[in-house]
Amino acid sequence: MKNVLVLGATGNVAQYFIDSFANVAPNDMQLTLWARNSRRLPRSQHEAYQVYEGDMYDATTLVPAIADADIIVSFIGSSPMPTYAQALIDAINMSGRTIDRVIWLGAGGMMGETIGGEGRIARSMPGYFNQQLRGGEMLMGADFDTTIVSPVMFHGGPAGNPIIFDSHETTPAQTVSRETIALVYLEALLQDKWRNQMITVGDRK
Repeated sequence: MKNVLVLGATGNVAQYFIDSFANVAPNDMQLTLWARNSRRLPRSQHEAYQVYEGDMYDATTLVPAIADADIIVSFIGSSPMPTYAQALIDAINMSGRTIDRVIWLGAGGMMGETIGGEGRIARSMPGYFNQQLRGGEMLMGADFDTTIVSPVMFHGGPAGNPIIFDSHETTPAQTVSRETIALVYLEALLQDKWRNQMITVGDRK
């Protein structure tokens, strides 16, 4: 049985992922949830899954959850990403656990690609994207396989058809649903796709 640890489990994208996973859960995978404030998780998830609580600034709070993990999917999307990436790497090392793979949430523009063919996003917040890039590079250089999933700007609508591009290319996608990102995570996990890649994801041109 492979144990998939979900970091940032209370977030909107994570909740879409957890709900989608529950609908198609394979017999050889189970979820464990980790959140800064686990009280924000629905009661049904407390009943269905092992739940841990901690702080991404403190690697030691991650260790108990990582101790039984095989794969880690992270929905931690805020800065400072290098701090969070280092905390995860340190926690894995402290746990002594061999992690097969990490799927990590990046941001569209982190590799300097142009969004919607204009590049306005990448130029507007260089410090933010620089942090996203540094965090992603730290994980890509670690001993486990890593997939960086980078959404372009979120819209509030339902899931669309994913538009997936290598993060070094220009993507015609302008926005993406949080649900679409969750489904791409699920595809990466269940179909074992995009190992050691950074992908940009949108669903609307």
